[in-house]
Amino acid sequence: MNLEAIGKVTKGKVKTSGVTPFQELDIDKVYANPNQPRKSFEEIEDLAASIKEHGLIQPIAVVSDGAGMFMIISGERRYRATKHLGSRTIKAHIIQADGNKVQELSLIENIQRSDLTDLEVAKYISILWNSGQYKKKADLAKAIGKSPSYISKAFGCLKLDSQIIKDIEENENDLPLSVLEEIARVKDTDVQKEVYEKYLAGEITRDDIKDFKPGVKEKNEQCDEVVINSYLLQIRDKDRNIFADEIIKAPNENSALSKAYKKYPDQAKDSGFTFNVYFDALLSPKKKENENKEISPGKEKFKEKFNFTPSKWSAKGFEWIGDPWEEIHEKLDENKTYKITIEEV
Repeated sequence: MNLEAIGKVTKGKVKTSGVTPFQELDIDKVYANPNQPRKSFEEIEDLAASIKEHGLIQPIAVVSDGAGMFMIISGERRYRATKHLGSRTIKAHIIQADGNKVQELSLIENIQRSDLTDLEVAKYISILWNSGQYKKKADLAKAIGKSPSYISKAFGCLKLDSQIIKDIEENENDLPLSVLEEIARVKDTDVQKEVYEKYLAGEITRDDIKDFKPGVKEKNEQCDEVVINSYLLQIRDKDRNIFADEIIKAPNENSALSKAYKKYPDQAKDSGFTFNVYFDALLSPKKKENENKEISPGKEKFKEKFNFTPSKWSAKGFEWIGDPWEEIHEKLDENKTYKITIEEV
Protein backbone atom coordinates (compact mmCIF):
# COMPACT_ATOMS: atom_id res chain seq x y z
CA MET A 1 0.00 0.00 0.00
CA ASN A 2 1.42 3.42 -0.93
CA LEU A 3 0.94 5.40 2.31
CA GLU A 4 2.83 8.38 0.92
CA ALA A 5 0.26 8.85 -1.88
CA ILE A 6 -2.62 8.51 0.58
CA GLY A 7 -0.94 11.00 2.88
CA LYS A 8 -0.81 13.56 0.06
CA VAL A 9 -4.54 13.26 -0.55
CA THR A 10 -5.44 13.59 3.15
CA LYS A 11 -2.99 16.42 3.79
CA GLY A 12 -4.76 19.40 5.32
CA LYS A 13 -7.88 17.39 6.04
CA VAL A 14 -6.93 16.10 9.49
CA LYS A 15 -4.79 17.18 12.42
CA THR A 16 -2.59 14.09 12.23
CA SER A 17 -0.52 12.69 9.38
CA GLY A 18 -3.69 11.09 7.99
CA VAL A 19 -2.59 7.48 8.59
CA THR A 20 -2.40 5.76 11.97
CA PRO A 21 -0.06 2.92 12.94
CA PHE A 22 -1.86 -0.36 12.34
CA GLN A 23 -4.33 -1.71 14.88
CA GLU A 24 -5.95 -5.07 15.46
CA LEU A 25 -9.61 -4.59 14.57
CA ASP A 26 -12.51 -6.97 15.20
CA ILE A 27 -12.95 -8.50 11.73
CA ASP A 28 -16.76 -8.47 12.16
CA LYS A 29 -16.59 -4.67 12.34
CA VAL A 30 -14.83 -4.43 8.97
CA TYR A 31 -16.78 -4.42 5.71
CA ALA A 32 -16.04 -4.02 2.01
CA ASN A 33 -16.52 -0.79 0.09
CA PRO A 34 -19.88 -1.22 -1.75
CA ASN A 35 -18.48 0.88 -4.60
CA GLN A 36 -15.39 -1.29 -5.02
CA PRO A 37 -14.90 -1.61 -8.80
CA ARG A 38 -13.26 -5.02 -8.53
CA LYS A 39 -15.93 -7.69 -8.40
CA SER A 40 -13.82 -10.86 -8.63
CA PHE A 41 -11.18 -11.92 -6.12
CA GLU A 42 -9.21 -14.98 -7.16
CA GLU A 43 -6.84 -17.38 -5.44
CA ILE A 44 -8.16 -16.55 -1.97
CA GLU A 45 -7.16 -20.03 -0.78
CA ASP A 46 -3.52 -19.53 -1.82
CA LEU A 47 -3.36 -16.15 -0.12
CA ALA A 48 -5.04 -17.57 2.98
CA ALA A 49 -2.41 -20.33 3.15
CA SER A 50 0.36 -17.73 2.89
CA ILE A 51 -1.19 -15.62 5.66
CA LYS A 52 -1.56 -18.70 7.84
CA GLU A 53 2.13 -19.50 7.31
CA HIS A 54 3.64 -16.02 7.58
CA GLY A 55 0.91 -13.82 9.03
CA LEU A 56 -0.60 -10.71 7.43
CA ILE A 57 2.54 -8.82 6.43
CA GLN A 58 0.74 -5.85 4.87
CA PRO A 59 -2.19 -4.50 6.94
CA ILE A 60 -5.34 -3.42 5.14
CA ALA A 61 -6.43 0.24 5.08
CA VAL A 62 -9.84 1.28 6.41
CA VAL A 63 -11.82 4.37 7.25
CA SER A 64 -14.21 4.73 10.17
CA ASP A 65 -17.86 5.24 9.26
CA GLY A 66 -18.48 7.03 12.57
CA ALA A 67 -20.73 4.25 13.87
CA GLY A 68 -18.10 1.88 15.17
CA MET A 69 -17.64 0.11 11.82
CA PHE A 70 -14.75 0.36 9.35
CA MET A 71 -14.95 0.36 5.55
CA ILE A 72 -12.07 -1.06 3.54
CA ILE A 73 -10.11 1.41 1.41
CA SER A 74 -7.59 -1.13 0.19
CA GLY A 75 -6.89 -4.78 0.90
CA GLU A 76 -10.25 -6.44 0.36
CA ARG A 77 -8.57 -9.57 -0.99
CA ARG A 78 -6.40 -9.79 2.15
CA TYR A 79 -9.52 -9.21 4.25
CA ARG A 80 -11.38 -12.04 2.51
CA ALA A 81 -8.43 -14.42 2.90
CA THR A 82 -8.08 -13.58 6.61
CA LYS A 83 -11.79 -14.09 7.14
CA HIS A 84 -11.57 -17.38 5.23
CA LEU A 85 -9.12 -18.58 7.90
CA GLY A 86 -11.68 -17.85 10.60
CA SER A 87 -9.58 -15.10 12.21
CA ARG A 88 -11.39 -12.87 14.68
CA THR A 89 -9.18 -9.83 14.17
CA ILE A 90 -7.24 -8.21 11.32
CA LYS A 91 -4.38 -5.73 11.16
CA ALA A 92 -5.47 -2.40 9.69
CA HIS A 93 -4.31 1.16 9.16
CA ILE A 94 -7.13 3.59 9.93
CA ILE A 95 -7.23 6.44 7.43
CA GLN A 96 -8.52 9.73 8.84
CA ALA A 97 -10.44 11.21 5.92
CA ASP A 98 -13.88 12.67 5.30
CA GLY A 99 -16.43 10.94 3.13
CA ASN A 100 -15.56 13.00 0.06
CA LYS A 101 -12.07 11.52 -0.06
CA VAL A 102 -12.84 7.84 0.56
CA GLN A 103 -13.53 6.91 -3.08
CA GLU A 104 -10.53 8.87 -4.32
CA LEU A 105 -8.24 7.13 -1.83
CA SER A 106 -9.53 3.72 -2.88
CA LEU A 107 -8.99 4.42 -6.57
CA ILE A 108 -5.47 5.77 -6.00
CA GLU A 109 -4.51 2.65 -4.10
CA ASN A 110 -5.98 0.33 -6.73
CA ILE A 111 -4.36 2.13 -9.66
CA GLN A 112 -0.94 2.18 -8.00
CA ARG A 113 -1.15 -1.55 -7.37
CA SER A 114 -1.99 -1.95 -11.08
CA ASP A 115 -4.26 -4.91 -10.40
CA LEU A 116 -7.41 -3.45 -11.92
CA THR A 117 -8.35 -3.97 -15.55
CA ASP A 118 -8.78 -0.87 -17.70
CA LEU A 119 -12.54 -1.36 -17.67
CA GLU A 120 -12.60 -1.56 -13.86
CA VAL A 121 -10.61 1.66 -13.61
CA ALA A 122 -12.95 3.34 -16.13
CA LYS A 123 -16.01 2.35 -14.11
CA TYR A 124 -14.50 3.72 -10.91
CA ILE A 125 -13.51 6.95 -12.65
CA SER A 126 -17.17 7.31 -13.63
CA ILE A 127 -18.22 6.79 -9.99
CA LEU A 128 -15.77 9.48 -8.87
CA TRP A 129 -17.04 11.94 -11.49
CA ASN A 130 -20.66 11.32 -10.56
CA SER A 131 -19.83 12.01 -6.90
CA GLY A 132 -19.75 15.72 -7.77
CA GLN A 133 -16.35 16.30 -6.14
CA TYR A 134 -14.79 17.76 -9.28
CA LYS A 135 -15.79 20.83 -11.26
CA LYS A 136 -13.93 19.77 -14.38
CA LYS A 137 -12.74 16.45 -15.73
CA ALA A 138 -9.26 17.96 -15.82
CA ASP A 139 -9.47 18.24 -12.02
CA LEU A 140 -10.39 14.55 -11.81
CA ALA A 141 -7.48 13.63 -14.08
CA LYS A 142 -5.05 15.56 -11.89
CA ALA A 143 -6.42 14.00 -8.68
CA ILE A 144 -5.81 10.43 -9.83
CA GLY A 145 -2.63 11.08 -11.82
CA LYS A 146 -4.04 10.43 -15.28
CA SER A 147 -4.01 12.52 -18.45
CA PRO A 148 -7.20 14.26 -19.67
CA SER A 149 -7.12 12.05 -22.78
CA TYR A 150 -7.10 8.93 -20.57
CA ILE A 151 -10.18 10.24 -18.75
CA SER A 152 -11.90 10.89 -22.07
CA LYS A 153 -11.17 7.35 -23.28
CA ALA A 154 -12.38 5.93 -19.96
CA PHE A 155 -15.78 7.57 -20.41
CA GLY A 156 -15.84 6.53 -24.05
CA CYS A 157 -15.36 2.83 -23.33
CA LEU A 158 -18.30 2.84 -20.91
CA LYS A 159 -20.55 3.36 -23.94
CA LEU A 160 -19.93 -0.27 -24.89
CA ASP A 161 -22.99 -2.51 -25.19
CA SER A 162 -23.96 -3.91 -21.77
CA GLN A 163 -23.54 -7.51 -22.97
CA ILE A 164 -19.95 -6.80 -23.99
CA ILE A 165 -19.20 -5.23 -20.61
CA LYS A 166 -20.76 -8.24 -18.87
CA ASP A 167 -18.66 -10.64 -20.95
CA ILE A 168 -15.47 -8.72 -20.19
CA GLU A 169 -16.17 -8.83 -16.45
CA GLU A 170 -17.27 -12.46 -16.32
CA ASN A 171 -14.45 -13.81 -18.48
CA GLU A 172 -11.87 -11.32 -17.23
CA ASN A 173 -10.93 -10.18 -20.73
CA ASP A 174 -8.44 -7.44 -19.95
CA LEU A 175 -8.59 -5.39 -23.15
CA PRO A 176 -6.59 -2.15 -23.47
CA LEU A 177 -8.54 1.07 -22.91
CA SER A 178 -7.74 2.29 -26.43
CA VAL A 179 -9.28 -0.86 -27.93
CA LEU A 180 -12.39 -0.66 -25.74
CA GLU A 181 -12.94 2.96 -26.74
CA GLU A 182 -12.46 2.17 -30.43
CA ILE A 183 -15.03 -0.65 -30.27
CA ALA A 184 -17.45 1.64 -28.42
CA ARG A 185 -17.30 4.08 -31.35
CA VAL A 186 -19.06 1.50 -33.52
CA LYS A 187 -22.65 2.69 -33.16
CA ASP A 188 -24.52 -0.43 -34.31
CA THR A 189 -24.63 -2.78 -31.29
CA ASP A 190 -24.73 -5.93 -33.43
CA VAL A 191 -21.67 -4.80 -35.38
CA GLN A 192 -20.06 -3.75 -32.10
CA LYS A 193 -20.45 -7.31 -30.74
CA GLU A 194 -19.06 -8.72 -33.99
CA VAL A 195 -16.00 -6.46 -33.74
CA TYR A 196 -15.48 -7.41 -30.09
CA GLU A 197 -15.60 -11.13 -30.88
CA LYS A 198 -13.27 -10.76 -33.87
CA TYR A 199 -10.76 -8.83 -31.78
CA LEU A 200 -10.83 -11.46 -29.03
CA ALA A 201 -10.30 -14.18 -31.63
CA GLY A 202 -7.28 -12.34 -33.01
CA GLU A 203 -8.90 -11.88 -36.42
CA ILE A 204 -8.54 -8.09 -36.40
CA THR A 205 -6.33 -5.44 -34.81
CA ARG A 206 -7.26 -2.12 -33.24
CA ASP A 207 -6.60 -0.32 -36.54
CA ASP A 208 -9.00 -2.67 -38.35
CA ILE A 209 -11.89 -1.63 -36.09
CA LYS A 210 -12.19 1.65 -37.99
CA ASP A 211 -13.30 -0.30 -41.05
CA PHE A 212 -16.47 -1.37 -39.23
CA LYS A 213 -17.69 2.19 -38.72
CA PRO A 214 -20.23 3.73 -41.13
CA GLY A 215 -18.68 4.45 -44.53
CA VAL A 216 -17.71 7.96 -45.54
CA LYS A 217 -20.49 9.57 -47.55
CA GLU A 218 -20.10 11.94 -50.45
CA LYS A 219 -23.03 14.36 -50.72
CA ASN A 220 -24.09 15.63 -54.12
CA GLU A 221 -27.25 16.83 -55.81
CA GLN A 222 -28.23 13.35 -56.95
CA CYS A 223 -28.03 11.35 -53.69
CA ASP A 224 -25.94 10.42 -50.68
CA GLU A 225 -23.82 7.39 -51.44
CA VAL A 226 -20.84 5.58 -50.00
CA VAL A 227 -17.82 6.48 -52.07
CA ILE A 228 -15.87 3.42 -53.15
CA ASN A 229 -12.46 4.55 -54.31
CA SER A 230 -9.72 2.82 -56.23
CA TYR A 231 -6.27 2.44 -54.73
CA LEU A 232 -3.05 1.29 -56.33
CA LEU A 233 -1.44 -1.37 -54.14
CA GLN A 234 2.28 -1.84 -54.41
CA ILE A 235 4.19 -4.43 -52.38
CA ARG A 236 7.99 -4.51 -52.45
CA ASP A 237 10.41 -7.00 -50.96
CA LYS A 238 13.50 -6.16 -48.90
CA ASP A 239 15.48 -5.51 -52.12
CA ARG A 240 12.82 -3.02 -53.25
CA ASN A 241 11.68 -5.35 -56.03
CA ILE A 242 7.95 -5.19 -56.82
CA PHE A 243 6.16 -8.27 -55.49
CA ALA A 244 2.61 -7.12 -56.31
CA ASP A 245 1.13 -4.19 -58.19
CA GLU A 246 -2.67 -4.10 -58.46
CA ILE A 247 -5.86 -2.11 -57.92
CA ILE A 248 -7.95 -2.45 -54.74
CA LYS A 249 -11.49 -1.10 -54.28
CA ALA A 250 -12.06 0.37 -50.81
CA PRO A 251 -13.73 3.39 -49.14
CA ASN A 252 -10.45 4.66 -47.64
CA GLU A 253 -6.73 3.95 -47.35
CA ASN A 254 -6.98 2.06 -44.07
CA SER A 255 -9.57 -0.29 -45.54
CA ALA A 256 -7.45 -0.78 -48.66
CA LEU A 257 -4.44 -1.72 -46.53
CA SER A 258 -6.55 -4.06 -44.43
CA LYS A 259 -7.72 -5.86 -47.57
CA ALA A 260 -4.14 -6.08 -48.82
CA TYR A 261 -2.93 -7.59 -45.52
CA LYS A 262 -5.68 -10.22 -45.66
CA LYS A 263 -4.92 -11.07 -49.29
CA TYR A 264 -1.18 -11.38 -48.65
CA PRO A 265 -0.97 -12.60 -45.00
CA ASP A 266 2.51 -14.14 -45.30
CA GLN A 267 4.02 -10.96 -46.71
CA ALA A 268 2.17 -8.84 -44.13
CA LYS A 269 3.88 -10.80 -41.34
CA ASP A 270 7.31 -10.49 -42.97
CA SER A 271 9.05 -7.23 -42.02
CA GLY A 272 11.04 -7.47 -45.24
CA PHE A 273 7.97 -6.52 -47.30
CA THR A 274 6.52 -3.02 -47.47
CA PHE A 275 2.89 -2.26 -48.37
CA ASN A 276 1.90 1.05 -50.00
CA VAL A 277 -1.46 2.19 -51.31
CA TYR A 278 -1.97 5.26 -53.48
CA PHE A 279 -5.25 6.89 -54.42
CA ASP A 280 -6.15 6.37 -58.09
CA ALA A 281 -7.99 9.50 -59.20
CA LEU A 282 -8.57 8.13 -62.71
CA LEU A 283 -10.52 5.04 -61.63
CA SER A 284 -12.30 6.48 -58.60
CA PRO A 285 -15.83 7.92 -58.88
CA LYS A 286 -16.07 11.57 -59.77
CA LYS A 287 -18.55 14.07 -58.42
CA LYS A 288 -20.78 15.34 -61.20
CA GLU A 289 -20.46 19.10 -61.53
CA ASN A 290 -21.82 21.52 -64.10
CA GLU A 291 -23.47 18.57 -65.83
CA ASN A 292 -25.56 20.78 -68.15
CA LYS A 293 -22.97 23.50 -68.60
CA GLU A 294 -21.73 23.90 -72.17
CA ILE A 295 -17.98 23.96 -72.47
CA SER A 296 -16.21 24.89 -75.63
CA PRO A 297 -13.94 22.21 -77.07
CA GLY A 298 -10.40 22.50 -75.75
CA LYS A 299 -11.42 24.98 -73.05
CA GLU A 300 -12.21 22.54 -70.21
CA LYS A 301 -9.57 22.65 -67.47
CA PHE A 302 -8.54 19.61 -65.47
CA LYS A 303 -10.26 19.41 -62.06
CA GLU A 304 -10.36 16.36 -59.80
CA LYS A 305 -11.73 15.87 -56.28
CA PHE A 306 -11.28 12.90 -53.99
CA ASN A 307 -11.61 11.90 -50.34
CA PHE A 308 -8.91 10.44 -48.13
CA THR A 309 -8.39 9.47 -44.51
CA PRO A 310 -5.10 10.66 -42.95
CA SER A 311 -2.60 7.96 -42.05
CA LYS A 312 1.11 7.30 -42.27
CA TRP A 313 0.42 6.03 -45.79
CA SER A 314 -1.14 9.31 -46.94
CA ALA A 315 1.84 11.14 -45.47
CA LYS A 316 4.18 8.96 -47.51
CA GLY A 317 1.99 8.95 -50.61
CA PHE A 318 2.13 12.73 -50.96
CA GLU A 319 5.70 13.21 -49.77
CA TRP A 320 6.65 14.37 -53.26
CA ILE A 321 4.89 17.66 -52.47
CA GLY A 322 7.58 18.38 -49.91
CA ASP A 323 7.56 20.37 -46.67
CA PRO A 324 4.15 22.06 -47.23
CA TRP A 325 2.39 18.67 -47.24
CA GLU A 326 4.20 17.51 -44.11
CA GLU A 327 3.08 20.64 -42.27
CA ILE A 328 -0.53 20.19 -43.44
CA HIS A 329 -0.63 16.46 -42.71
CA GLU A 330 0.47 16.98 -39.09
CA LYS A 331 -2.65 19.10 -38.50
CA LEU A 332 -5.10 16.52 -39.86
CA ASP A 333 -7.22 14.22 -37.66
CA GLU A 334 -6.95 10.51 -38.56
CA ASN A 335 -10.55 10.02 -37.37
CA LYS A 336 -11.89 12.37 -40.05
CA THR A 337 -12.12 12.25 -43.83
CA TYR A 338 -10.94 15.16 -45.99
CA LYS A 339 -11.54 16.29 -49.57
CA ILE A 340 -8.60 17.17 -51.80
CA THR A 341 -9.04 19.11 -55.04
CA ILE A 342 -6.47 19.13 -57.83
CA GLU A 343 -7.30 21.88 -60.32
CA GLU A 344 -5.54 23.24 -63.35
CA VAL A 345 -4.60 26.91 -63.01
